[in-house]
Amino acid sequence: MRIAFHLFDLTDQSFKKVYFKKWHGNVPEFSDKKLAQEYWNERQAVDDISRLKKATSQRARTLAVRLEGKIE
Repeated sequence: MRIAFHLFDLTDQSFKKVYFKKWHGNVPEFSDKKLAQEYWNERQAVDDISRLKKATSQRARTLAVRLEGKIE
């Protein structure tokens, strides 16, 4: 499972989806799906998802933060 970060990029007026990679201090780093952090259960991702929902940017607006690849 990976955390997908859906956003609207204000610089080029486009919708994008990036994946959470790791924290660099208090700043999240994002990458493509191949380099994204892998979570083995949902409980591990809950803290990162709640922190990512609070993230702000001057260049983008957050639309959604979701866990992808959830095993049922």
